[in-house]
Amino acid sequence: MYPLFESIRIDGGKAPLLEYHQQRLEAAFMDYFQKKCPWQLQQLLPPSNSTSRMKWRFSYNADSYFSEILPYRTQSIRTLKCVEIGDYNYPLKWTDRRFIDQTYQDKGDSDDVLLLQNGWLRDTSYCNIALFDGRQWYTPHPPLFSGVERSRMLDENRLISKQIHWRDLPNYESFVLINALRPFEEQYPQKVAGNIKTDTLAL
Repeated sequence: MYPLFESIRIDGGKAPLLEYHQQRLEAAFMDYFQKKCPWQLQQLLPPSNSTSRMKWRFSYNADSYFSEILPYRTQSIRTLKCVEIGDYNYPLKWTDRRFIDQTYQDKGDSDDVLLLQNGWLRDTSYCNIALFDGRQWYTPHPPLFSGVERSRMLDENRLISKQIHWRDLPNYESFVLINALRPFEEQYPQKVAGNIKTDTLAL
């Protein structure tokens, strides 16, 4: 019924990245429905008295939407397993995530999967990844899905977008996982060595 959605962070009743979500909403409307988006998220922002972080899930189709506020608890993700996904494409925030959810089951004893396309790094199941080489933070180009926190960091010149192959991972010291609900500043870097597993990949 609602093929697309947005997951929006609300802190203290405010949505810090709402402008980015609005831009993505409008682009998705033109791409998927071939028409102009009829809504302004700022006008639809639900009131919230909670001082804790909440998730506003905004699900929509061409003519209607469903809005709900949900509690959010950050998941600890320290280890990743590289999994090849071939030509799978996820350019829009589709409600149908069956392929990604199925791929997540291949994580084994790791906390999440790091998705690869023909060996090139993309995203984890819910996050964009940023990698630190000792001087600068980088993020894979192109991502499987362009997240709003990733876009903010790129706009602020705090991330550099570049092609990164799994064989390049030894060139990086640490990584963080970011998305709309996981601001970069709040993430604790994890070491790449020993935490990103590539043992099932062909050399």
